[in-house]
Amino acid sequence: MNPTIEIKNLKVSEFMSEETLCFSCTVYVNGKKALIAENQGQGGNTSIRALDNELFNLINGYAKNLPPYVCDYFTLEYDLELLIDELVEKEQENKKLKKLCKKQTLFSLPEDKKGEYRTVKAVFSDKVKDYIINKYPLAEIVNLRFVS
Repeated sequence: MNPTIEIKNLKVSEFMSEETLCFSCTVYVNGKKALIAENQGQGGNTSIRALDNELFNLINGYAKNLPPYVCDYFTLEYDLELLIDELVEKEQENKKLKKLCKKQTLFSLPEDKKGEYRTVKAVFSDKVKDYIINKYPLAEIVNLRFVS
């Protein structure tokens, strides 16, 4: 069974981020505090400090067994640092998107580049959702990620 991994207490310093994202966070595994992760944002590695050795070993083993990370120009073997960096970037992206979704509706189509979104200048509602789905049946509506 895969562990449940959550990023909490994420603090990002955009102005300090040069080559990589400058951040600090707590990583929870299966609901328990497992790690502290930090990156100075200057292109170096993310430093990871175990708070619970058993959970550290669990998440480290999990990361090493993930399939390789494939980009256009290279392939990387997964490790704990790459996993945490990816989760932090996803969490940061979700924070930004959630803020944008408060006053408008965001969506993307399969042909759109990753990270590019189209907007409807209206607060998300069932009416807006129906409009987008009828006009663009393959649309992914970002606001749906944040509806409880």
